[in-house]
Amino acid sequence: MNRVMKKILKLAIWLLAGGTLLLAIAILTLPELRTFVAFKLAPSYARNLNFKKMVRFDRASVYLLGTIHEDHLTSGEYSLLHLKAVIENLHPDLLLLEQRPQMVAEGYAGDGPIEMPFAHLTALEMSIPVDGIDWWKKGSSIRRTDANRDDRMYRNLQERIPAKGTVLVLCGYSHVPELIERMMNDRYVEAEISSSRRDFLFDIGDSLLSYPPGMKHAIAQRVYQEEQNAKVEIDPAWKSDLLTVATSRRKFLSVIEKVGERKVRIPCEPSKQCLKCCALRSEAEQLVRKMTLPSTLENQRADLAKQVILAFRMLEDFARTYGWTEHLRLFFDGGIEIYTNQNQLLSRLRNLFELPGTVSMPSSGLAAALKKNILMAVQSKAYQTINPEYAKEQGSWMRLLAREMAHRLHVEILRGDEQAMRPVWFYEGFASVASKDLLSDPLDHNEAFLAIQSKGPGAYKRYAAALRYFMTQVTLNDMISKAANPDFEDWLQKECKK
Repeated sequence: MNRVMKKILKLAIWLLAGGTLLLAIAILTLPELRTFVAFKLAPSYARNLNFKKMVRFDRASVYLLGTIHEDHLTSGEYSLLHLKAVIENLHPDLLLLEQRPQMVAEGYAGDGPIEMPFAHLTALEMSIPVDGIDWWKKGSSIRRTDANRDDRMYRNLQERIPAKGTVLVLCGYSHVPELIERMMNDRYVEAEISSSRRDFLFDIGDSLLSYPPGMKHAIAQRVYQEEQNAKVEIDPAWKSDLLTVATSRRKFLSVIEKVGERKVRIPCEPSKQCLKCCALRSEAEQLVRKMTLPSTLENQRADLAKQVILAFRMLEDFARTYGWTEHLRLFFDGGIEIYTNQNQLLSRLRNLFELPGTVSMPSSGLAAALKKNILMAVQSKAYQTINPEYAKEQGSWMRLLAREMAHRLHVEILRGDEQAMRPVWFYEGFASVASKDLLSDPLDHNEAFLAIQSKGPGAYKRYAAALRYFMTQVTLNDMISKAANPDFEDWLQKECKK
């Protein structure tokens, strides 16, 4: 019996040693697993390793910081306070988060892992613009990354990096090396962050954790959304994922309630740009209350008003990102009018410009216009009929309004010279970028130059994709200044080949 036990014990030791060896090999050879172990054993060391600065001569400096999701709640060396410290001490011109752009555009702060709403609302508290770079779709795993998701995230990132200033990107640590690899292939280089600079940025002092204003609401909204989605979900695996997220966020709600939210901060000595944006936003909120609606839409007034405000805020963030706040104004101070169908909109435009009924409108796809300082649009249901391809995405009606506002901003940047907006593909692409509209797969060099020759249905989407490619090669400001030149596209060809 003793001999048998000795053999069993010997075998167990060999198995344990073999398992340990295999685990060690996996840790050494698999970067994500190695980082996971590092965050568990030495959080501050791993945090510093996953904090990078990338620079390119014609773009803003980009800081990337890998986050650890729920572990921020239990890690003393890398807590939510450390994220707040980085945002506060770096005070970037733009904060980009692991949240979906369309959700951010709609004013929804609860998207993404738990630290993302915290960072989102913390930045807003400091008047720092926020946008999202995440991408995933039903059927994909949102718990792990893959090449397709990281390609999409990088495309979202590069579309949002301005020509100058500082950008901070917060995303799960597994995304950081993937984004850096793509940035280095796109002419970025890594710049050193000195230890003293890093210590300053992560310094939390003697501060105690509290949550930013609106945190409880953002998480409660996420719980409600996931539970409602789960009720109608027929895929068992996806339904289970939705309920798992809802359950974890419910637990997080109790943590927020226990800790509490900070009081709303009133910033002292706000900048002139901030004062201007606040004043314009206040005027916009007053205007939407007087919005002209048909009686059949009166019960939707509150929601329609919210969409107009969100569209204006989107334009405001875009203008701030590119340094165009001085050109921002309330382009629809003549009123807001919503119509049941396209015929009513066309009739209104003819009357506004005193045109006979025989004069045809410029586009059969016309769903909105901003003329003589009056914002006019068909209702969302009519937009879905007029442009089903463009209107199928969530938030498309709000982005339709933002597009019209973006055209007016474009004219303001050009000091009122509408002729300098040309060519058509450029000013329609500009409006798409400003409104985060008509997203599609990225184009390469040849595809982009083919896309700008497009005509007919779907052309605007191809224009948008082309401009997003050009923005990875040339600054948007440079393109605006050159667009009216006859050799604009030849110039683009040369610049993109450098």
